[in-house]
Amino acid sequence: MKSLGIDIGTTTISAAVLEDGCFITSETCKNNSFLAPTLPGERIQDAQLILDTALRTADMLFARYPDIERIGVTGQMHGILYLDGEGNAVSPLYTWQDARGDAPCEKSTDGQSWTAYLNSETGLPAATGYGLVTHAYNLAHGLVPTGAVTLCTIGDYIAMKLCGRQTPVMDASNAAGLGFFDAEKRTFNQTVLRGLGIDPAFLPGLTEDRFIGICRSRARVAAAIGDNQASFLSAVRDREHEMLVNVGTGSQFSVFSSRCMTVPGLETRPMPGGGWLLAGAALCGGRAYALLAEFFAQTARMMGIDTNAPYAAMEGLLKSAAARKTSRQSCRCLRAHGRTARRPAASPASRRGISHRST
Repeated sequence: MKSLGIDIGTTTISAAVLEDGCFITSETCKNNSFLAPTLPGERIQDAQLILDTALRTADMLFARYPDIERIGVTGQMHGILYLDGEGNAVSPLYTWQDARGDAPCEKSTDGQSWTAYLNSETGLPAATGYGLVTHAYNLAHGLVPTGAVTLCTIGDYIAMKLCGRQTPVMDASNAAGLGFFDAEKRTFNQTVLRGLGIDPAFLPGLTEDRFIGICRSRARVAAAIGDNQASFLSAVRDREHEMLVNVGTGSQFSVFSSRCMTVPGLETRPMPGGGWLLAGAALCGGRAYALLAEFFAQTARMMGIDTNAPYAAMEGLLKSAAARKTSRQSCRCLRAHGRTARRPAASPASRRGISHRST
């Protein structure tokens, strides 16, 4: 049986075809959907462009493998977009990099940021860029689009469109990434949401069903799952005894737990089908590399050099550095070999002595 997996990343959109768990082929294209921010700290992408790219990639692979029977979707799980009653996007995708949660909160009496204020009000941890932190900010500033009836992640949106649904549904592994979620009960904390002025009915329904619809009359579409959980499932053979270290735009390590637990400094994330991941996340992955590329590009522009290819130059620097390192290692090996070659040969008697002592 052939399966298609789609990953909506921050900087790339990828798809792979497998047959009975064995890799067949893949396609990856750049996610060039970032939009110019309209507010300080805003980090948004064109949801329609992402959808078009994902569907075009899926069409390409279906043309080559029309007998695909399963489709799985994952992607950046903290960001949100708003949908109208017909299931169409009425906003950009507010990505997990959206930093408006760090802005001063007008409701705070001591100058807290929005994220700090929400954490202190709820007693629950949430981070800047989490979907419901972004939504709370949008609500307070009148930024929720007219006509929006719900919100979802980009993975939920792609899965919904693949099977022709007009309403999104969420797996707990995706829903938890929005924040204010009870990981043990696998549901949003409705009391907390109401206290923040968020209507729980505005959020998508949660599903425990593995599949949510049919694509192309035969391919069953699974509910989108969190990208952290998806990477763990695909990379770890023995989830009870192995740890996953994943470096992408951000970076994180993850370990599986069969019971829900709270560990300081780690997030507890539901796994599809049961169990939880304990995850430690940081921003020092590919995002740091992207910041370095932007620094080089800005420096070049300051010097009057117009460049759109800092990554190519950086790759060249890495290759030349690796070549110099290899050359230095080769020289050391040659020098060591030369010293060995100049040593006088051991006499037969000494060799016999060594042989005698080793027996």
